[in-house]
Amino acid sequence: MATEMPIEQDYDRFIDPMSDEQALDEGLAVDIPEDEAELEELPDGSVRVTMESGKGPMEDKDFYQNLAEVIDPMELDSLAMRYLE
Repeated sequence: MATEMPIEQDYDRFIDPMSDEQALDEGLAVDIPEDEAELEELPDGSVRVTMESGKGPMEDKDFYQNLAEVIDPMELDSLAMRYLE
């Protein structure tokens, strides 16, 4: 059994951490209207967020529809190529 590797096992394994400026620039901000979200603080300090306006699978008859039948074939081809590469 060969134990010699063509490249080092640790090659490109360790990535330098992001600087504080990079972390701030690449942050993700999401606006949630306050009237649509109900926040409930739990005893362990975490928060449960309940969205009132969202429809789940029981209320929305199209929730389980086959997306391949709904999405434009050109868009499906584009998605397939992107994920196959």
